[in-house]
Amino acid sequence: MFSKSRLKPKKAAKALTIPRMEMLAILIGVRAMAFVAKELKKPITACHLWSDSQIALAWVNSSDPQPVFVERRLHEIRQHAHVSFHYVRTDQNPADIATRGANPNELRAKKLWWEGPNWLGRPSRDWPDEMSFSPREQDTASPGLHIPTSDELETGVFSATAVNKRPRNMHDSTAQSIPEGPIDVKQYGSWNRLLRVTILVLRFIRRLKPDHSAIPMGKPLTSYTAEDYKCAENFLIRQEQERFNEKLACHPSRLDENGLRRLRTRLAAAGKPAPEMAQPILLSEESALTERIIERIHASMHHGGVDWTLTEFLRSYWCPKARRTVRKVLGRCLQCRKMSSPPFARPDMPPLPADRVVRRAPFESTGVDYMGPTTARMAGSLTKVWIVLLTCLTTRAVYLEPTTDLSANSFSNVLRRFISRRGRPKRMLSDNGGQFVLTDKTMKELLPNTATGTVQSQMACQGIEWKFLPSLSPWAGGLYERLVGLTKMCFKRTLGRRILEYDQFATFTAEVEAVLNQRPISAVSAETDAPVPLRPVDFIQPHALISFEIDASDNWTDKTRLPPQEKLALLWKSTLETLDNFWTQWSSEYLILLRERSGWKHKGPRLQTRAVPRVGDVVLVEEDYRSRNLWPMGRVTELNGFPPNIRSVQLKMVNGRVITRPVNRLYPLEVRSPEPEPVPTPEKPTEPGDVPEIGKPEPEKRRDRNERLVTR
Repeated sequence: MFSKSRLKPKKAAKALTIPRMEMLAILIGVRAMAFVAKELKKPITACHLWSDSQIALAWVNSSDPQPVFVERRLHEIRQHAHVSFHYVRTDQNPADIATRGANPNELRAKKLWWEGPNWLGRPSRDWPDEMSFSPREQDTASPGLHIPTSDELETGVFSATAVNKRPRNMHDSTAQSIPEGPIDVKQYGSWNRLLRVTILVLRFIRRLKPDHSAIPMGKPLTSYTAEDYKCAENFLIRQEQERFNEKLACHPSRLDENGLRRLRTRLAAAGKPAPEMAQPILLSEESALTERIIERIHASMHHGGVDWTLTEFLRSYWCPKARRTVRKVLGRCLQCRKMSSPPFARPDMPPLPADRVVRRAPFESTGVDYMGPTTARMAGSLTKVWIVLLTCLTTRAVYLEPTTDLSANSFSNVLRRFISRRGRPKRMLSDNGGQFVLTDKTMKELLPNTATGTVQSQMACQGIEWKFLPSLSPWAGGLYERLVGLTKMCFKRTLGRRILEYDQFATFTAEVEAVLNQRPISAVSAETDAPVPLRPVDFIQPHALISFEIDASDNWTDKTRLPPQEKLALLWKSTLETLDNFWTQWSSEYLILLRERSGWKHKGPRLQTRAVPRVGDVVLVEEDYRSRNLWPMGRVTELNGFPPNIRSVQLKMVNGRVITRPVNRLYPLEVRSPEPEPVPTPEKPTEPGDVPEIGKPEPEKRRDRNERLVTR
């Protein structure tokens, strides 16, 4: 019905001896029987397996310790307790034909291959019985965990000398399936809580026994002694050692008076002064109890590093790959991750938005920001003055206007004057400064019933689309932050400590605006015949300067004698040609300059988390002017963007408030398993600033008011 054979690997010629290969053949047969029984889906009353190797059968039937390679395969064979093993001579073994090889014609004529030996069709009592056994005939029952009797109990819960009932040979249990004990260590994250639950469970089990002794009267059920904790710890260690008995059997060990398996070392001479260090308790690196013990030691060392925790752990315990295990456990420590986990890395810079690289009308896309406050004299007294900066995202032109407050009425007046002078913008971009939040609230709440109509409704009628940047991400507003720095430089270097009258201050602000609009935005050359560099004012007033040379080959015509309509047409044509020339120069010089200056990587700290935040992640939220141990925690509820281009997220804080923060101010607290990098989504031109629209802006923290001309 089913057969299978395998070739001997050449690389393992020395390690795979004949008895080991015969044992592997038994393992293949056991697996084949399990496969056939599963696929037949019919009840099977008995399973018999024959082998022509008495050595391999003796290994299966014996409980003597074997090398690790042999022991692990014997353990899998012994798991099939329903299989009866028999010895068959080689000349009566059909499997021997497959090992020697035969062509189809020879195989067709071999009756042994198709029908088996002659005695196979007889009753089982007539089969050869040179060597027959079944694992269930042996003592395959699990020794389980010993429950202390009343004779073993002292005044406390139970005596520390109570040990598990074990086989005479430590390695006998490798052939047995050890069930889990009554305490599931994985269900408890606290070491102290695990010990208390263990004490209560063992008290309950003790009371179920007929020979139990009652707890002394007047002693509370939750009253624990040091001996109780020590006995509970020994019980848990014995339970875990039984579970991982097969893996621990390959290490030299012995049983102490408490039934704990201890590692044999060459420090026997140091046993008296340091018995625990000379023969530490043997644990498995895969055990959950090992992790709980490491967590307890790590907390007792005041969350010290790997070396501190490992040194203290090895004083009393030992496990394979101890350093790796300690590092893994400490990597999940929440308190340590709060203080040492790196922030999320910002994604690569996206392509420049369309408002930066596509020809558009001046101030069609506008960025707005406040700077200040500074001081000016008004009616003989000092007053605070702010400066509203509006800049064109395409031509980099600037509009500056002072204002005396941050109210919605004041900002609406500035906006109306700006629209009257420069035209109505279609898109506006700003940060989440306190003055913008105040203006937005005032426009929505305080001006709905004014006679002139709300500014919000006026803006809606005008078709202005307003977008806010994520909170606490000033780099996203670099379009206007750079101009804020240039404006501050002009004020500080020119005025110094002087305080102007408000009218003089407004005049000086207009002069600074004119200077900024005359700054070059393309390459500047000192050559005599080099073209004049491009300036923002050239797009606002193209007739202000016409620097292109007149072609000498053209016939000169005295335009003063032309009719008025022709003179107007020539002037109009000249203005349009001049503007087109400026846009041509903008496309050929300014865009190339942007290409050379553009980058893809953000500057950040050396250690960053390259993973992308996901909905549901618990993170630590960075706050300025506060120590890291005081930063609040939040849960990611929404991603602003698509992986891997996540630049900001929405968080739900402990108090229920929903905020927006950039990813580089978030520190992940949860340990993730390695996952493949997400597939990048195709980039496409976005709106100014390349930031998602946030429904409700959030106020940023106010900075020091004593500093002059600080961006709000």
